[in-house]
Amino acid sequence: MKTSAVISKAILVLSFVFLIVPAVSYAQQGFPFVAAFSFDESIENENFDIVQDNNQNILIANRMGILTFDSRNWDLLPLPYFPVVLTKSPIDGTVYAGCRNGFGRLELDVTGKYNYRLLSDTIVTGEISDIRIAEDRVYFMARNRIFYTQVESGKLNQWAFSYENEISGSFVFKDDFYFMVYGKGLYKAENDTFRLVLADRLSTRSKLVFAVEAEERKILVGTDDNKLFLFNGTEFSPVPIDDAEYLNTSNITDGVYLGGSKIAIGSLMGGVLICDYKTGITSSILNYKTGLPDDEIFCLGTDTNQGLWLCHSFGISRIDNQLSVTNLTWYPGLSGSLTKVAHFNEQLYVGTSEGLYLLKEKREYSVKSIPEKPSGSNTKIDSPEPKEESAGKESSPTLKLSRKEQRKISKESKGQPRTDSQTPTDQQAGFLEKIISSTINPVKSAERDSQKKDLAVIKKKVYALQSISHSYEKVPGITG
Repeated sequence: MKTSAVISKAILVLSFVFLIVPAVSYAQQGFPFVAAFSFDESIENENFDIVQDNNQNILIANRMGILTFDSRNWDLLPLPYFPVVLTKSPIDGTVYAGCRNGFGRLELDVTGKYNYRLLSDTIVTGEISDIRIAEDRVYFMARNRIFYTQVESGKLNQWAFSYENEISGSFVFKDDFYFMVYGKGLYKAENDTFRLVLADRLSTRSKLVFAVEAEERKILVGTDDNKLFLFNGTEFSPVPIDDAEYLNTSNITDGVYLGGSKIAIGSLMGGVLICDYKTGITSSILNYKTGLPDDEIFCLGTDTNQGLWLCHSFGISRIDNQLSVTNLTWYPGLSGSLTKVAHFNEQLYVGTSEGLYLLKEKREYSVKSIPEKPSGSNTKIDSPEPKEESAGKESSPTLKLSRKEQRKISKESKGQPRTDSQTPTDQQAGFLEKIISSTINPVKSAERDSQKKDLAVIKKKVYALQSISHSYEKVPGITG
């Protein structure tokens, strides 16, 4: 039974419980239908990446190994080191895995189960943060090294950079592999070498959180300062969206292309934002208050039915944007038992046992000051000796936490269960304070004691868009 069949049956049941109405062209669009899936109790909910293979199985990079889901059953493939990134080849469908240490590919056996074949030939590679496939080559990105192999020959090579010049992003544009090196710029691979093609502020000082191919084969990227850009082969151009402040407050963790000009952006504290990157208009914001089990999104993925999969601390969920029904239950303000629903003058009216309610737009920003500390230096980890001279003195942007580091801090910082009495803004501000304080290591090594400085606490003002864009208001003079 396919995943779409499971979702369809669930909708038939929920339609008797929730206020689900046909999607029509009126102002209140409602929220897409969300289906939740949970793991076996023995499996942790800490996930890092998600893809669909050519057999329509969902594969998830989990802390315990690689999870496989066929819409009915879960299967776990343990690995020597836990996987952090999965990529499917657009050429032959092979799924490659990058791990906390090492990398390889998944191969199906005669029983239809996956086995892991190690491709890395060194004892220590460091964490593989990204995998890209361009024509006949597969590229594996570590902190300051890029391993690449030819699909046919299997021969493995690598490019190494000095420790302070971190690999800060990569993507494939029109079958050519590009990568960013902090402090140097954007490079384009050419056979067994590479050349510098761009050295603007973004490519030299930013880190890519995600990079996906959008319309006209342009590359849409999200950066570690929560901004969106399009790459056209020569330059990056800003992508303005209406709810940029919401993303800036929520902290981007991942992004996927949904087709047309629609994209979905996951965040650490604000759920998922779905918008049109050409017009900037937001379709919906899905979070704890609008149907998701949690606001903290680890990673996003898509399937062949244009479903949006997302991983969070309670498991995984699937959002179906193609269904012609939307859920209006999550808008606040209704009281009493539902009796009637009607549209009049492009407005939604809902009758309950307590009276008549009108769904009205509500778009407000809240302002909150939070303490912010300057980030400290990172502790150096084991790495190969640098193979080239450093071109600059400034250290890499690892002090801006990667999405995987943010997830780890998030897991460690969760000590108390969520309470509904907390507002979304309070939850976001409190969690942000934990992240900021966690990035400062209180124990300095003996070698740095002489360089230790007092960290001043700075008040930072943030603007948070309230994700509930509509609410029900009671019509005066009408009772149930």
